[in-house]
Amino acid sequence: MRIMSRALIVFGTAFLVVTAAPALAQVQRGVIHGSVHDASGGVLPGAVVQLSSDAGAPREAAAGARGEYRFQDLDPGRYTLRAALAGFAPLVRGDVIVEVGASVEIQIEMAIGAIT
Repeated sequence: MRIMSRALIVFGTAFLVVTAAPALAQVQRGVIHGSVHDASGGVLPGAVVQLSSDAGAPREAAAGARGEYRFQDLDPGRYTLRAALAGFAPLVRGDVIVEVGASVEIQIEMAIGAIT
């Protein structure tokens, strides 16, 4: 009887360890993505998009050939997006909320900057 109860304890513990490991890996992070364009809808490749939060170091991404940008593996929280490109006024978009497993699409429209 004693051997059987020990076997059950060992089996039960092993079962919990094996089934708990994948559950810990299930933490889903969020994504912020979109595109950068001007007032006429023209894409702005090369625009630098910066993502920051109080929780970590800022990240940067350059808009691709179709103006697209993407930040993935984000912890849930509140973020600020900043976009910059020569000839355009810088843009700041605050209070971007990312929830667990969320995919947040933010389209960035940049206005032409002052001519000097």
